[in-house]
Amino acid sequence: LKGYEDTNIFFTGDYKEENIFFDVNNKLPDSVTKLPTIIVTEATYGNKDSGEIIPVFETDIQTQLKCAKLIVIFAFSLERTQTVIYRLKKMQEVGSLDENVKIFLDGKQAQQFTDLYRYSLDIRPEAKNFLPENFTKISKYETRDGIITANKGKYICITPSGMADHGWAPYYVRNLIERDDVCFYFIGYTSPGTLGNELINSRLGDTIYIGEISKCVKATILHTNEFSAHPTRDVLRKFYKQFPNLNAILIIHGEKEVKESFKKYCESEFPNSEVVILSNGDYEE
Repeated sequence: LKGYEDTNIFFTGDYKEENIFFDVNNKLPDSVTKLPTIIVTEATYGNKDSGEIIPVFETDIQTQLKCAKLIVIFAFSLERTQTVIYRLKKMQEVGSLDENVKIFLDGKQAQQFTDLYRYSLDIRPEAKNFLPENFTKISKYETRDGIITANKGKYICITPSGMADHGWAPYYVRNLIERDDVCFYFIGYTSPGTLGNELINSRLGDTIYIGEISKCVKATILHTNEFSAHPTRDVLRKFYKQFPNLNAILIIHGEKEVKESFKKYCESEFPNSEVVILSNGDYEE
């Protein structure tokens, strides 16, 4: 507006400092950072620092396979699925995952994104061959009853969606939740109100509903945040420090208590910036 100083409005999105497939340039140009800026930011993990996210994935996989369990990993089709596949490949390379353990990938979109990573995207050369041994895509012509739910023994199935609400995920929950030789593994944030969040907060013997169907929880439910696309508060703080003229931080996306905690944190770390929660509902998508 005429007579007012120019101001940037900067949206962080789901910001990550690093990526195993791509080189990430975290340094923004001075033409962006030097202007007076308002940052619109998420606060999903606004009450945690990086050191509080404990890596447990590899240990969990090993433990559950020793118990001869089928492990169903719920993962978002883009990036999360490919990262999990790559991690399983690395486990095989160091001998912490038996190459004879079958690994299945379900979901048309997840399979298409995986092919995109392999053949079309300019990913790091050392990551190009990221598919593990004994890896199989489940085709639309195959019956999951025959190759997954009717079988017993130790193997891994990766399926969309990350919160278990869409795709083939509800099918796996519905058909496997009452088996004690099954492990459901969630590898990122699950929103309140989703099936995944209900499962993470359930206990053995609880009753849950998949649609109108009630089921008793007998499967093992595990969860880790180490794959999450959401940054912790110390990572966000480091990112915000690039802006010497940070006028305001506007907080969106996150649970009510976490956003309030992050607001206090930002007020302490950036005393010259106004900090505002745009909406204070229990959860903002």
